Amino acid sequence: MIRRIRLRHVLAALAILLVSIALAGWLILSPEKVDTLAPGEARELEAVFGGSAAHLPVPRFDGVDLQSVSLVMRDGVSIALDVWLPRGLGTETAPALLFPTRYWRRADMLWPLDDLFGLDDDVRFFTAHGYAVVRMDVRGSGASGGSRPYPWAPAEREDLREVITWMAGQPWSNGRVAAMGVSYVGTAAEFAAGLGHPALRAVLPMFSLYDVYTDIAFPGGVRNDWFVFRWGRFNQALDANRLPDSAPWWLKQVLRGVAPVGEGETAREALARNVAQHAKNGDIHADALSVTFRDDVAPAPGVSTDAFSPHAFVDDMRATATPFYAWGGWHDGAYAASALARAKALGGLVRTVIGPWNHGAEQMSDLITGADSLPPSRRVRLYEQLRFLEHHLRDNGPRPESGVIYHVMGHEVDGGGWRRTGVWPPQGISSRTFHLDSGGRLSGEAPEEESSIVHAVDFSVGSGGANRWRTQLNRSNVAYPGREDAARLVVFDSEPLDAPLVIVGEAVAYLRLAADREDAAVHVYLEAVAPSGKAAMLTEGVLRALHRHQGSEAGRTFLRAHGSPLVPGEVADMVVPLLPTAVAVPKGWRIRLALAGADADQFVRIPREGGVNWTLYLGGASPARLTLPVEGG
Repeated sequence: MIRRIRLRHVLAALAILLVSIALAGWLILSPEKVDTLAPGEARELEAVFGGSAAHLPVPRFDGVDLQSVSLVMRDGVSIALDVWLPRGLGTETAPALLFPTRYWRRADMLWPLDDLFGLDDDVRFFTAHGYAVVRMDVRGSGASGGSRPYPWAPAEREDLREVITWMAGQPWSNGRVAAMGVSYVGTAAEFAAGLGHPALRAVLPMFSLYDVYTDIAFPGGVRNDWFVFRWGRFNQALDANRLPDSAPWWLKQVLRGVAPVGEGETAREALARNVAQHAKNGDIHADALSVTFRDDVAPAPGVSTDAFSPHAFVDDMRATATPFYAWGGWHDGAYAASALARAKALGGLVRTVIGPWNHGAEQMSDLITGADSLPPSRRVRLYEQLRFLEHHLRDNGPRPESGVIYHVMGHEVDGGGWRRTGVWPPQGISSRTFHLDSGGRLSGEAPEEESSIVHAVDFSVGSGGANRWRTQLNRSNVAYPGREDAARLVVFDSEPLDAPLVIVGEAVAYLRLAADREDAAVHVYLEAVAPSGKAAMLTEGVLRALHRHQGSEAGRTFLRAHGSPLVPGEVADMVVPLLPTAVAVPKGWRIRLALAGADADQFVRIPREGGVNWTLYLGGASPARLTLPVEGG
């Protein structure tokens, strides 16, 4: 039986190889070219992002030339770079784009797969328009040497300075650089903005965090254990120059690891030496296990999460005044909140766009209509990024405006579609309150008499295997289960809406809760329910009771000094902010608030052992309620 399975694997791998050879031959004879922006695409770009597409250049170059470089840093650590130049650049100079990654700058694939998949869309697009693209394996990863105690550590950030200096000084360079990328790469680009390097003229952090503690590791003070554990193991595999165990078998047959710098035995020996240095890398999950509060110092690296969190370096960003173009998605974990927090902190330095996207905009989805193909297309998004870069790296075209460009889901509903605003929240937003009552209703009137609901927390309740947090690891589509398990949650429904309701911003749940334990977590889900009964997940929030006190006028601090265990049986106020969203809920639909004490699919259990019983208090002097930021009051 085992021999048969192995034979099938070999035959399948051989079939893949033969198909790849055929495709490679076809690509060599007929290489894919980047097309000029079509008139319809130009109108789409202008309609969504504003301004004019008239200054956009046309693609002038066909093909690319690749050079791999090992750059030695100040401390002797070698950093691996891939430099992609437009073929035929000649004596012209080019602006340069830096992508600093910890996920391998390029994979080492069997021929001819390297010809098929070695050149991604970003490289092809930007080089066609006369840009140099530099992909960098950051310290302690890929084909680079050194080690990394934690993400975006000081040595890694200083490496960016040296790489930018090298890029700006190359004969092919016009002396101007932008750093950009998605996820980890985007955060590295953001840190580059704080360096004050004169050659760095712009950064584009896309689908990336702003506050490590609240945005990804401990939302609401609850450890995002599914992500932190698997992200840590995923990185450990890559840093050891192997694919994670979860990778499909066929990929392991054709992908040998990270591409070395250069070719031949000498290059592979250098790669092996550098990979061996990665054994000293830190363990992000082990570090997280020792953290409860924002200011907790993990023993191994000896720092708190703020040591590698962009929000803690905001003064550096303001001082350098580097222009930002930040991208985010409403379905991408908490990263839409990240984008809005960055925009608030940096003001006019930032242009922000938030669409109906998952991590990296691999999926677009309108929760209300179910549409999965909405403007702008991937090509139009690339041209919009090019328009921003053209101004800052080539002085071509007017300066793009700051502000927030956002999509209101429910594009077929009155109030849905793309919007632009110079301030956030947008003007014309007011608060609408729904009160919770013991009949499971959300209503505009507060109950006159106080009542309560007793709930035994079901720790098997979860948000499913395709929730907003999982897309951040594998860029999977986001889809939530229906509420067939509603009996295991505490659910409140409104009456059918008598008019469309446009929600833009951050909803807040105000709860009064007593528990029979010293700690608990509250997971809050906001949904829209169609007349058919089908529920659409709009957004969610979570709060650990230990962190319920605000701590400062600016908001909840999550500092140890402000932690406060529950007193069993004593009522506590729990103010739970939900992640921001923008959605137009149609007339006839209901608003639903669902409360749970656990998310078994994603977050660590609070408390770790034993049961928890809530008593949720409704009505009275300080009634439990949900406030929604809505257009028109």
